[in-house]
Amino acid sequence: MNKEEILKRSRNESFDEREKQIDDESYEYGIIGVLGVSVLIMIWNIIHKYPYSDMTTIILGFITSSAVFKYRRYKTKKLLMASVLGTSATLCSLIVYFVFGV
Repeated sequence: MNKEEILKRSRNESFDEREKQIDDESYEYGIIGVLGVSVLIMIWNIIHKYPYSDMTTIILGFITSSAVFKYRRYKTKKLLMASVLGTSATLCSLIVYFVFGV
């Protein structure tokens, strides 16, 4: 395949690398925003002696689901460990929330 064929094929594809990059960056900023707001709400709840483990569970659930998704794609030991630990932490947080109401 020569250079012209590659360029032609690239132009015909509906996939745009710049759009993908913008989507990825917007997702990252969105997650930072959600985590930031969650932490602020959790701090507010702790200060006012309200239950706060719901926010912890949400944050851990996000981190765990992200690690599991990446592990399924890349199959690295680091991501496997993150998935196992994240799942354990999320389950513990759920137990604390439902059983103890903290």
